[in-house]
Amino acid sequence: MLLIHGKTTGWCNRPNPNRWRGNRRFRPSVVIPDMAHFDWARPGDPLRKVLETIDGWLNDVWG
Repeated sequence: MLLIHGKTTGWCNRPNPNRWRGNRRFRPSVVIPDMAHFDWARPGDPLRKVLETIDGWLNDVWG
Protein backbone atom coordinates (compact mmCIF):
# COMPACT_ATOMS: atom_id res chain seq x y z
CA MET A 1 0.00 0.00 0.00
CA LEU A 2 1.30 3.43 -0.90
CA LEU A 3 -0.11 6.60 0.66
CA ILE A 4 0.64 9.89 -1.09
CA HIS A 5 -0.24 13.11 0.69
CA GLY A 6 0.14 16.75 -0.29
CA LYS A 7 1.86 18.88 2.35
CA THR A 8 -0.43 21.87 1.77
CA THR A 9 -3.63 19.87 2.27
CA GLY A 10 -5.17 21.52 5.30
CA TRP A 11 -8.48 19.71 5.68
CA CYS A 12 -7.22 16.13 5.45
CA ASN A 13 -5.17 14.47 8.21
CA ARG A 14 -1.84 12.89 7.29
CA PRO A 15 -1.92 9.09 7.37
CA ASN A 16 -0.31 7.34 10.32
CA PRO A 17 2.42 5.01 8.95
CA ASN A 18 2.68 3.19 12.31
CA ARG A 19 -0.72 1.63 11.67
CA TRP A 20 0.65 -0.35 8.71
CA ARG A 21 4.14 -1.16 10.03
CA GLY A 22 3.61 -4.97 9.97
CA ASN A 23 2.74 -5.01 6.26
CA ARG A 24 5.92 -5.82 4.30
CA ARG A 25 4.57 -4.17 1.14
CA PHE A 26 3.76 -0.90 2.88
CA ARG A 27 5.98 2.07 2.28
CA PRO A 28 5.63 4.94 4.76
CA SER A 29 3.49 7.73 3.46
CA VAL A 30 5.06 10.04 0.90
CA VAL A 31 4.48 13.76 1.41
CA ILE A 32 4.86 15.89 -1.70
CA PRO A 33 5.72 19.55 -0.93
CA ASP A 34 3.67 22.32 -2.55
CA MET A 35 0.83 19.96 -3.35
CA ALA A 36 -2.73 20.04 -2.08
CA HIS A 37 -5.35 17.30 -2.17
CA PHE A 38 -6.62 17.82 -5.73
CA ASP A 39 -3.53 19.40 -7.35
CA TRP A 40 -2.76 16.14 -9.16
CA ALA A 41 -5.89 16.64 -11.28
CA ARG A 42 -4.88 20.05 -12.62
CA PRO A 43 -2.51 20.43 -15.58
CA GLY A 44 0.79 22.03 -14.62
CA ASP A 45 0.66 20.91 -11.00
CA PRO A 46 2.93 18.26 -9.43
CA LEU A 47 1.41 15.30 -11.30
CA ARG A 48 4.88 14.31 -12.54
CA LYS A 49 6.11 13.87 -8.93
CA VAL A 50 3.05 11.73 -8.11
CA LEU A 51 3.67 9.51 -11.15
CA GLU A 52 7.40 9.18 -10.32
CA THR A 53 6.51 8.20 -6.75
CA ILE A 54 4.03 5.56 -7.91
CA ASP A 55 6.48 4.24 -10.52
CA GLY A 56 9.27 3.94 -7.93
CA TRP A 57 6.98 2.15 -5.49
CA LEU A 58 5.79 -0.32 -8.12
CA ASN A 59 9.41 -1.01 -9.04
CA ASP A 60 10.27 -1.63 -5.36
CA VAL A 61 7.32 -3.99 -4.88
CA TRP A 62 7.34 -5.93 -8.15
CA GLY A 63 10.85 -5.29 -9.46
